[in-house]
Amino acid sequence: MRGIFVFFCLWIAFTVSVYAEVPHLDSRGFLIVRNEVLFPVILYRVPTGQFTEMKEAGFTGTEVSEYAADQKELQKYLDAAAEKKFKILPIFNYAATRMLPELYQKMVERFRCREEILLWYLADEPQEYRITPEGARSMYRAIKKADPIRPVLLMLAKVDPAYMTAADIIAVDPYPIAKDKPLTYVAEMIQEAKRFGQGRPVWACLEAFGALSYGRPFPKPAELRCMTYMALAQGIQGIMFFAYGCPEQKGLLAETSPELWHELLRLASEIRERSGIFSAQWPVQTQQLTPDIAGVYSRLFERNGQQWLLLVNGTRTGVKTEVKIPGLKRVQQEVSKGTQLFPVRRESFQVELAPLEVRWYNILKP
Repeated sequence: MRGIFVFFCLWIAFTVSVYAEVPHLDSRGFLIVRNEVLFPVILYRVPTGQFTEMKEAGFTGTEVSEYAADQKELQKYLDAAAEKKFKILPIFNYAATRMLPELYQKMVERFRCREEILLWYLADEPQEYRITPEGARSMYRAIKKADPIRPVLLMLAKVDPAYMTAADIIAVDPYPIAKDKPLTYVAEMIQEAKRFGQGRPVWACLEAFGALSYGRPFPKPAELRCMTYMALAQGIQGIMFFAYGCPEQKGLLAETSPELWHELLRLASEIRERSGIFSAQWPVQTQQLTPDIAGVYSRLFERNGQQWLLLVNGTRTGVKTEVKIPGLKRVQQEVSKGTQLFPVRRESFQVELAPLEVRWYNILKP
């Protein structure tokens, strides 16, 4: 009996150590990588030669779309990522678009020991590629059979409850500029995914490209900034940007729209700097905006006893509102050259937001 007990204890210890090493989700839906909470910032289509530069810029990793049955392209990317300490999100397009769960399972079994793999990216926009909900679920089951620990992500261009059980993480890619919609479409789609996601974490993939092939322009830098912080104000658990380069915009973003590229790099750096508060335990959302204007978003973040308030005007008109936080005594706005104290009266302060403006406030203790 003693031998059986010792074996059981060793097995438990081994299982716990393996679980800790493999990326997994915590109870709040955040990724845990090597026992640390990670708020991932993913950039699509990063070539292997740019892994170091993009990691230094603030990006966690990139997706890799594998269109061949032999997975040679994925092998190449994983080897490069291992050397540069970059993360990979593999999409086995060959198996996904053909709905071949057995082949998908074999791919996962082949690469599941690779530390570079952050998660399994089941499929991109399944409705567009005629991947049925049942087909997606069958591939999800196959992936989890091969690797029950790593989360599985599914990217939806349209929120459909039928696909929710085919993933551990639901991602959405609202592209308001390409679809000629208001920027608030970003927040609305995230909210919809949360509503139908049954508690699953939600990631957002944002439009950092120009759909020139379809007659649509690049987003302006201010629009990308607004979309980014609008998404963060919804309480997402990961953020993605499309793309380093793509055929739709006829080249690399750095060459086709340098100003948008510089804004993207700036955003990646900012998100990395604040990643600790995006993945921290959030307080009850006690802030109240009066009037509560459609298209104006707020979120109160807390970490280590400190609080920050994020305000985003997703509309193309200026707005005025009053922010009330119970117990508020002092608040200061973060500005480009430091901070600026705001007068507080009856736990409230007045705010004027320009079109598409993003603001951060530090909630100061009395």
